[in-house]
Amino acid sequence: MDRREFLRTGLLVGALTLLPSLQGAALGSLTRQEDARLRFYNVHTEERLEVRYRHDPGGYDPAALEEINRILRCHYTDEVYPIAPALLEFARRIDRRLGGGHEMQVISGYRSRAYNAFLRRQGHGVSPRSLHLKGLALDFLFPDVPLRKLYQTARALQAGGVGYYPGPGFIHIDVGRVRSW
Repeated sequence: MDRREFLRTGLLVGALTLLPSLQGAALGSLTRQEDARLRFYNVHTEERLEVRYRHDPGGYDPAALEEINRILRCHYTDEVYPIAPALLEFARRIDRRLGGGHEMQVISGYRSRAYNAFLRRQGHGVSPRSLHLKGLALDFLFPDVPLRKLYQTARALQAGGVGYYPGPGFIHIDVGRVRSW
């Protein structure tokens, strides 16, 4: 991690732990704080992570957020970038609505500018202003949940953008404006 990434992550974590109003906003519609866990499998790097990223009381765990940033890094450039806690909360709410404890198979978390440009050149139709570039989007699936059900569950939460990609077999979520496709 270079100095810029370290400072960016430190500022994000510091803001979320020091300013309760920002932390509350990141938690979305959760009515109270509680321990929060997620399970990840990065399909490109074949890495797994099960992590408790939020504690009750105490808020977000900076070391756990670093681990999440690492597993959701750009697999093309190996660049690590801070993932928005609000995105983690969105993913966790989906998991809980579907019974909890699912392993999230990650197709794309953070995406570097170089990788985004590569995907555009390859004709993948990615946006030049993709929220993946800002750590605000995630493409994934739960292997034990039908894709259509995963999509419908995410849409019902009205927590951000939700895209359905049945061909490649994943959904997209982001913490931008509420919309679906």
